[in-house]
Amino acid sequence: MISIFYKNLPTKIFSLAIAIIVWVVIIASQQTPYQFTDEIEVKAFNMPENMSLISPLPKVKIKIVTTKEILQTLTKADFEAYIDTKNITEGMHTLDVLVTPKIQNVTVVAAEPSRVSFEVENMMQRQVGIKAVMTGNLSAGHKSEKPVLSLDKAQVEGAESLIKKVSELRAEIKFDGSENISLEKEIKLKAFDQSGVEIKEVKITPENVKVNITITQVTKQKTVGVKVSVKGSTKTGWIGKITVEPSAIEVKGDAKYIDALDYIDTEDFDISEMTKTTEKYLLLNISKNISLVNENANRVKVTIEFKSYNN
Repeated sequence: MISIFYKNLPTKIFSLAIAIIVWVVIIASQQTPYQFTDEIEVKAFNMPENMSLISPLPKVKIKIVTTKEILQTLTKADFEAYIDTKNITEGMHTLDVLVTPKIQNVTVVAAEPSRVSFEVENMMQRQVGIKAVMTGNLSAGHKSEKPVLSLDKAQVEGAESLIKKVSELRAEIKFDGSENISLEKEIKLKAFDQSGVEIKEVKITPENVKVNITITQVTKQKTVGVKVSVKGSTKTGWIGKITVEPSAIEVKGDAKYIDALDYIDTEDFDISEMTKTTEKYLLLNISKNISLVNENANRVKVTIEFKSYNN
């Protein structure tokens, strides 16, 4: 009996090993039920052209049978969930949700919910005015003109009760604080009711509007020279070199005033009684339309050289 067991022992061991390997491969390749983590959006197929959903259909969770390797590669784009609304009429309805995989070796065994209730109304279309709405801030010292839209109206389409609620379409322009030059943008339109609540369940045609926004600089900085205002005339000599410290100053203000400004005058330096080289601190004459970048630098040191007739 023992001799029979040991007979051809190496061959028997080899065969057993092969059998174990084959068994492991078979088990590993077997498909297993899994709960798919992503929710799948349900679409309405075969909806009559004159009908429309009042609200979006719910998303569903699904259970699938597949291999672990395939599971790791799946995304929600690999599935299609839908209800068949062929020949449907106005009113409330409840239909089964059908889910089909788009790739092989995957089977959908359950959907939750498996049925969905929804309401259908007659389709309605109408033209609605477009309004540009700007939010946020431009770059400091800049302002924008009224936006110019490529369209003043667009068509909204959807369930009759929703279309009747649409009060306006908005092109929302959001500034992030970096904008300092004129710009042109394609903005997606949104529908709103009279209370300012967005109505998402309507189709807008065209979806986008082109917006042109002129942005100009309001506050501008510039370095300008300082000009001494000399009053009167000397009696016993003449004026030589005039020195100003600092000789230039930084100003800011509305761009149209700053662009036209070349220098800042000082208050008057009266030289009528002057008999020697004289030094004075004089205030700057700042107009109401501009201001100094450094508000404390509102006076300058002026030195006027005097030359006597007797020398």
